[in-house]
Amino acid sequence: MRLQLLAAETLAAARQFMSPSELTKLFSLSPVDLSRYVSGIVVPAKDRAEEILEKFVELNVMEEILHRIIVVDEKGVVNIARIAFDVHLLTLAKAVAFMSFRDAGADVVLTAAVNGVPLATLVADVLQVKLAVAKHELDASTTSAEYVEEKYYVPSPPHYVSLYLPTLDVRRGKRVLVVDDLLRTGRTLNALVRMAEKVGAEVIGVFGIVSVGEGWKRAVRELSIPYRICFELSGA
Repeated sequence: MRLQLLAAETLAAARQFMSPSELTKLFSLSPVDLSRYVSGIVVPAKDRAEEILEKFVELNVMEEILHRIIVVDEKGVVNIARIAFDVHLLTLAKAVAFMSFRDAGADVVLTAAVNGVPLATLVADVLQVKLAVAKHELDASTTSAEYVEEKYYVPSPPHYVSLYLPTLDVRRGKRVLVVDDLLRTGRTLNALVRMAEKVGAEVIGVFGIVSVGEGWKRAVRELSIPYRICFELSGA
């Protein structure tokens, strides 16, 4: 039933960005069926739901939608806030994550505060696994024996960034899916991977909505981690 609900949610979210005629053509649906699914009157049958979600991923529908709404200004800044906090876009992203990693055996979804938290929460929910968030500040209730810390260097302006992860959230032997809204340099990604390794967990994949440049890609290649990005932008 969760699969059927996810398919209906995905169609309803896609309808916010695409016309009914586009969706009926993409998913080989009649206008009547599309209307019934989007309105929530009925949900697709199990086989139809599987077909809808498979086509959603195979036809790169999420990429097409992001292509329509992503804006990169003259300084190379991506309007990621427009994406990271849009419930409809996050619903579409979680469908891609589910279809990409549902058989990966993840136990935990790990992200860094703050923009990645809404996406990671939905991905953890759809995969029915635990959510772990590495924060930039240490919670007052967390003792020195209950967390791992990782620092990474940011060159402009020159400074170090610290992340703190409670060890109760990610433990030895757990399989971790790293999730973030935007991947660029790979610094945060590397830090999250190192934190997982410090507690003896295994990172089994990386999922993101938007990536910019090649820095993050070098990181995942060096670590030999499978990844899925909804939309890749070239450039620095």
